[in-house]
Amino acid sequence: MTALTRLLAVMALCAFASEASDAQTKEASLLDTVRHHLEPPLTMEHLQAAERARARLDSLPGASVAARVEAHALLGQLFRDVDYDDGIAFHANAVIELATHLDSADRVRLSHPLIYAYRNLAEVVAGHGNTPTALELLIHAPAGLPGVPGVTDGLADEIARYQMVGQPPPRITAPHWFNEPAGTTTVDPSSGGPVTVVELTAWWCAACTRSYPALVDLQKKYGSELRVVLATSLMGRFRADSDLTPSVELTKLHDYFTVEHKLTCPIAVTDNPGEDLDPVAKAYHVYAIPETLVIDRQGRVTRILLGWDEGNPQRVDEAIRLALGTTP
Repeated sequence: MTALTRLLAVMALCAFASEASDAQTKEASLLDTVRHHLEPPLTMEHLQAAERARARLDSLPGASVAARVEAHALLGQLFRDVDYDDGIAFHANAVIELATHLDSADRVRLSHPLIYAYRNLAEVVAGHGNTPTALELLIHAPAGLPGVPGVTDGLADEIARYQMVGQPPPRITAPHWFNEPAGTTTVDPSSGGPVTVVELTAWWCAACTRSYPALVDLQKKYGSELRVVLATSLMGRFRADSDLTPSVELTKLHDYFTVEHKLTCPIAVTDNPGEDLDPVAKAYHVYAIPETLVIDRQGRVTRILLGWDEGNPQRVDEAIRLALGTTP
């Protein structure tokens, strides 16, 4: 090799190293931009800026797969928090596709967002009425995420929840009930007769609050053909009030559900479970609320929806019509 050839080789190597360094700097800057724009208070302009930065990162030559996964995961979780299904599905699909190209160290480091992508996508798919596809996605997640720790355990409750479809739902047993005769302890949503909608809910949940007008409207629309049952738990606090006794909290919850939101359906209230899930939430494999189930006349679960976005009233109505065997 001549001196000139060696010099050209060294210059090419330096140029490559410089380009790689520039790419890493741009990658880090774009990922920081995504993070920055997703910090509260979040506005539409911030969200759009975060998406633009993510798109630039996706198209950046030399950008690492790990950085792209992180950007999509951040945006996907944001859309999960605000219950926007299209955003959830877009970013979850991107994470799942990119996961196949991660090295072993990044698979371990990014285990949580990788698992969440499967969980979030399955919730969207099931909520739109395709439970078999959601279950297939979850069951095959370990094969799609080799070397990722915690996949099986992390998705066990998700699988158990969607395996309730086609089966009778658990009975709802609680020591306190609103809008039911005194002494009621158990309501059985699988008893058949009318179609039943069960919602696991809580006063502090904004998405739950958005669901109540639709539940009231559906009850009025279908009358005796539809039964709605809600389930919640005591927490020892309500809004700004804390350290509440059960009797005081029950009074506040009663007014919240029956007066403020005009709910006339049976509402189960379990005792304060502390840091754990209450027994009803455990039986229904609750991960996020509201968890809404539609149960047909034969007492079998036909659909499960998590969260509440603007499309959910129509989806629940559709599931009720299918369970009744009617058309629009």
